[in-house]
Amino acid sequence: MKFGTLYAYWTHEWTGDYKYFANKVASLGFDILEISAGDLLTMSDGEIDALKKVTDDLGIQITSNIGPAKKYDVASPDAAVRAAGVQFLSDIMKKMDRLDSRALVGVMYTYWPNDFTDLDKDAAWARGVESVKKLGKVAGHLFQPRPRHPQKSGGGCQSRHGFCGGTGLSHLCHLAGAGRLRLYV
Repeated sequence: MKFGTLYAYWTHEWTGDYKYFANKVASLGFDILEISAGDLLTMSDGEIDALKKVTDDLGIQITSNIGPAKKYDVASPDAAVRAAGVQFLSDIMKKMDRLDSRALVGVMYTYWPNDFTDLDKDAAWARGVESVKKLGKVAGHLFQPRPRHPQKSGGGCQSRHGFCGGTGLSHLCHLAGAGRLRLYV
């Protein structure tokens, strides 16, 4: 079992110096640092590479957390908003791949904080599922199986698995296997 924490425990902002927090959580014995996925879109490739080097050197993993704004609602009745949301989360997954962050957690089936004004739950569900299926395909093409820390895991990866519909919003998309992205909501 691995233990981790969200960087925001030590800050009042939804951003921070992730290299600092990586060192902090490693010094406290944590295995995982959870960061704001949206921040990845503001980071240069060089900044992401530097963070990856720090976390690799420390032997900790990075997970990413997201709660998209309403303009990225993948369950919106507006097709353009849904497309923007799928693109936004796809762009985040590309940055996550560079960082070797293999878990995206949070709200990926709608927006956050949700004001629950769309009361047609069946329609919102159907739109959200359709969008998350698209995201699952993006993740399936983007993330290739690879061991995170061969020195710890002994190398080797499990076989590739596909989209899992699961049940309930808390399990819309889960791509399994070592080195694969996992979307948890």
